[in-house]
Amino acid sequence: MKEYSESSFKLWAPSKNYAAKTNAPVAGNGNGTNWVDNIDYPDDWWTRWTNGSTWTGVTWDDHSGTTSLHDNSTISQKYLNNSFNVLEMNKILDLRGAVDADLPTMYFWTHYNISQFDSISVDVAVQENRIHNSAAASY
Repeated sequence: MKEYSESSFKLWAPSKNYAAKTNAPVAGNGNGTNWVDNIDYPDDWWTRWTNGSTWTGVTWDDHSGTTSLHDNSTISQKYLNNSFNVLEMNKILDLRGAVDADLPTMYFWTHYNISQFDSISVDVAVQENRIHNSAAASY
């Protein structure tokens, strides 16, 4: 992680002051051990996510709130065929000060209808000059 204008959430306890490695951005105290982004609140999801396709908020296929994100606004169409749709969270989740006892875990709900030649992935990147890790699943 470098000093950019993006905002970050330090995913460790506010009472813990993490000392960053030499030449790394200052870490300091955490913001908390739990971070949630709910598409419904605040309702301006487009300011928190970078839309690399036709993503839009819809109210006709929600999961636990009022709104869900879809790659199209056509009612009853689950996803666009033969398309590449990217949705990227703008906030950086800084895990440098997180420890195993914090149980850093990602939960998300997805609704998709994929077939033999389709795929879906969730990518997680380590932001260091020499390392890039990705966790992806294809179906």
